[in-house]
Amino acid sequence: MAFLMNQMLGDKLKSFTGGGGEGNGKAGAEGKETAESKGMSREEFEEYQKQMVEEKIQRDKDFATKKAERANLRVALRDKYRLPDVRNYIFSCINLYIYQFIVPFFQVYLIYQCYFTFIIIYYIDLLIIFIIFITVLLLLIFIKSFVLLLRAFYVCAAV
Repeated sequence: MAFLMNQMLGDKLKSFTGGGGEGNGKAGAEGKETAESKGMSREEFEEYQKQMVEEKIQRDKDFATKKAERANLRVALRDKYRLPDVRNYIFSCINLYIYQFIVPFFQVYLIYQCYFTFIIIYYIDLLIIFIIFITVLLLLIFIKSFVLLLRAFYVCAAV
């Protein structure tokens, strides 16, 4: 603490007395700080350097702690406010079906050919999507024909 007081008061006194010419050449040859450039004794300068290193380590620890706390809070908020995405749910169900039932069937036959297994999985995925699309279309056609049939019965009943 004494060296900080000495440094602060020493700098103020130097500025009052006009001793600015000394500070230019006191840095080391490599541009590093030395005890003379800071206006301290060797022991004070070593203590100052140790204190600076400890403060830097403490700042790094605090930063890492804050960063981890923010990440933890982000994860908690994502889990708390996550809304279900129906599209992702449908595709996850399709992928679950593929990987639980269809893939093991093909892996029995293609156990040594992993590359072909993934190609087959890709085409099976497309095939299942196509089957779902056709099923939805047929369902819509069935609903439309059922509605037309009900209208016909309604017209016949009204007459």
